[in-house]
Amino acid sequence: HVSVCCFCCFQVVQGNILDEDVDAIVNPSSSSLFHDSKLSSDIMTAAGHLARRQNMKLINRHGSIPAGSVAVVTGGFLSCHSIIHAVAPRWIEHGTPDEYDYCIRLLRAAIHYVLLVGNDKMYYSVSTPALGAGCNGWPVSLCCKVLLDTTLSFFESRPITPLKYVCFTDINPIVIATLVNEANSLEHPNLESIERPEPKPPSDDSTRDNPAENANDGAS
Repeated sequence: HVSVCCFCCFQVVQGNILDEDVDAIVNPSSSSLFHDSKLSSDIMTAAGHLARRQNMKLINRHGSIPAGSVAVVTGGFLSCHSIIHAVAPRWIEHGTPDEYDYCIRLLRAAIHYVLLVGNDKMYYSVSTPALGAGCNGWPVSLCCKVLLDTTLSFFESRPITPLKYVCFTDINPIVIATLVNEANSLEHPNLESIERPEPKPPSDDSTRDNPAENANDGAS
């Protein structure tokens, strides 16, 4: 499933994010960059020792990465240039309306900064899982709606950007079906949905809770 507007295209893919041929992949991480999900562990294992060393430098320097923020390290042995650690907030069960609004703002911030990193690093393509839809406990429909709406808003506010392709990749068929349904329900005048895959072109280390700050350890 591909949705295309005049500024970008995004695709929904069921599969392993490690198989994506993109400039950067997003790792759903915790504030401590401790890899407490299978996907996060798989990404860092595949990336190798340099990416793990840069993680340690980030934590030693910053202590933790707040929810709603991102941190960037080298792709290491992966085919991508960078891994973007994105810290989604945990959903608050039985919370107040203000707490719900706060969670939504943090999730918007996390995907916004993912896209901003891609823009700032002159990347063409980024692949991300459905942040928050896993162990963070978000209602899947709300999570997918926030991610897609924030992505479209980002590109509408930046009609000129090197980042042109965003792939939402997840192994969970329920998440994939929800992403497709939410994409089809979005009301944006410049959005066109295409029920087929489209080819994408082939195709460091910073933390961002606003601008990026390098953790330099030999990454490009």
